[in-house]
Amino acid sequence: MYVSRSKRTLLGRNPGFSLRHVITHAPCIGLARAATTTSVARPLADRRSWSTPPHGLRPLPRAHSRTMAFPLLPTARIARIADLSGTFFFALEGGLTGLAVGLDPIGVLVLAFLTGLGGGLVRDVLIGALPPAAIADWHYSVIILAATAAVLALHTVLFHMPPGVVVAFDAAGLAMATIAGTEKSLDRGIHPMVAIFLGTVGGVGGGTIRDVVINQVPRILHTDIYATAAIMTAAIVVLGRRARLPARGTAITAAIACFTVRMLAHTYQWHLPTWQ
Repeated sequence: MYVSRSKRTLLGRNPGFSLRHVITHAPCIGLARAATTTSVARPLADRRSWSTPPHGLRPLPRAHSRTMAFPLLPTARIARIADLSGTFFFALEGGLTGLAVGLDPIGVLVLAFLTGLGGGLVRDVLIGALPPAAIADWHYSVIILAATAAVLALHTVLFHMPPGVVVAFDAAGLAMATIAGTEKSLDRGIHPMVAIFLGTVGGVGGGTIRDVVINQVPRILHTDIYATAAIMTAAIVVLGRRARLPARGTAITAAIACFTVRMLAHTYQWHLPTWQ
């Protein structure tokens, strides 16, 4: 009987193996060698793309997928979107205010920066989210620059818009910033009552800093329903979280409620009672 070189090598290295073992297991050895050769020759990227592992095991997440390795909570994603949106609306309003009081382009940029990011910076410092999102994430700076450029390029058109448009920008920014602050505070395990306060600070902080810089009494202290709308918005978010309602639906409801109350208060001159 002819014995191949590989089989003779196997017999020489393993004296306990008989010729019968070699003949019986030769097909298995050949298949194993073929599988090993194929798996080595197969590119690494191709092997990573296998989706159905043997023996019914569940596939492991891909190492290069940042989304699977670091998934964002729904509330964290909502907070980020709301924070970026609020930054844009507040920056627009801050830039328009800078033009109205006669600031130069650098002054308009500074006022847009303070209005768009001031509340978020104070909020992040208070909840211990350091460094603040406005510093750690470059998207905020791009949004401020884009809003300032839009104000400077379209100032002739924006000046002829009704006053209600500027109030609408402010109302939208107030809603988004308050939702972002409340969601972010709750995600960090802060008590719901304190989260309402922090959400309100995030919503009204930028406008307060803006008014102090241009030497005006902060709007929150004398304007129509403003801080009250922020408190209501934060309370809706907290109640929705406590009731385990869908986070997206709760955020949309809170934003609509804040925007509606703010616009109605401006249109019909609603004010809280005062004592003189």
